[in-house]
Amino acid sequence: MPETKEIYEKYKAREDFVVIGVSLDHDKDKLIQFCEKQEISWPQLFEPEKGWESNIAKAFEVRGVPSVWVIDKEGNVVGMDIHSSNREEIEGIVERSLDGLKSASDL
Repeated sequence: MPETKEIYEKYKAREDFVVIGVSLDHDKDKLIQFCEKQEISWPQLFEPEKGWESNIAKAFEVRGVPSVWVIDKEGNVVGMDIHSSNREEIEGIVERSLDGLKSASDL
């Protein structure tokens, strides 16, 4: 979570950057408590009582948490299932996406 928070703080002022959390928790109160404790200020998607069976977990084939997906302005997945502690990889993908590039080969 610290890496995601650092990236969020770096880019949050940009109109073309958004972080959305997806919770696989079963209990909304626990999610709220976690977000407060971790000082998470970005929106959280949550399907009560669904957990790993939530629509978004199935759609993105989530295999583990935490993990990160980067989606560009056109809705294309440009980074998939990245472990959240890999800040350099996430930030590189975010930078390329914000610059309108699809992959490192576009540089």
